[in-house]
Amino acid sequence: MEITNEDIINIIEQEISRVLENDNGFLGDLEGWFDAKKRRDEYVKHFPNECAVYLTITPKGSEYYIDMIETIGEDCLRKGYASQVMDFITDAADTNRVSLTLDVASWPHGPDTYDLRWWYKDYGFEDIDGHPSEPEMRRKPYKQSIDEEET
Repeated sequence: MEITNEDIINIIEQEISRVLENDNGFLGDLEGWFDAKKRRDEYVKHFPNECAVYLTITPKGSEYYIDMIETIGEDCLRKGYASQVMDFITDAADTNRVSLTLDVASWPHGPDTYDLRWWYKDYGFEDIDGHPSEPEMRRKPYKQSIDEEET
């Protein structure tokens, strides 16, 4: 069987379409759930009492890098707002089978890096290289159950 240039172009176009569909699935989920999109990669979710959570997330190779997740507003910390955002992000990542990475970094008046590391671990993030002194963590999507794989 001879493969023509047209066959190769069709295969490449199909693969590009598949990748873009997967990308749009995850990013589309984010755009549909968040209340606003400030820039290309910054999303905002509003909560009661003028509280909001800002998320900056960008593609990084085959993964998505969480550059920032921050709760904004007076008396808005430790209300569970960032946890609601992280619940959604990790569910969307599992649904779309994408990995997430981030660097653990604290900010003034926020949780320290020790508390942040444990918070991220609660969402399935693991230390890259298995060493807690490194700031970078990765979360791979949870595997589908056997029932889901059969359908």
